[in-house]
Amino acid sequence: MALSIYLDDSLDDDELIARLRMAGYDVVSPRQVGTSGWDDHEHLTYASERGYVILTADAKGFSALHELWQKSGRAHAGILVVYRERDVSKNMAKPEIVRAIGNLLGSGVPVVGELHCLNHWR
Repeated sequence: MALSIYLDDSLDDDELIARLRMAGYDVVSPRQVGTSGWDDHEHLTYASERGYVILTADAKGFSALHELWQKSGRAHAGILVVYRERDVSKNMAKPEIVRAIGNLLGSGVPVVGELHCLNHWR
């Protein structure tokens, strides 16, 4: 079964979507389902209710949500975060994001209910 990924607004990008789909992932875009502009909590709720892992570049917002959900006993399908660097030349390119997801999944580390920083999986 292929991983289903929901992008939040911060990574809703046609090239990234195409690359993820070429890698075999089922990808859902906020533009596609009418959720553009929703706040982080709404995005996470939408993704969780459908079993989608959320992919975001909003590290601060989703880290806080992950902690809040853990404390309240709520479950999510997983959060994959791409940290943006102060030195933009060090930011992950779209192919690196796709490769990092593959590296993470290939490691066997659990994703459901967890938050992972993809920058560590380059």
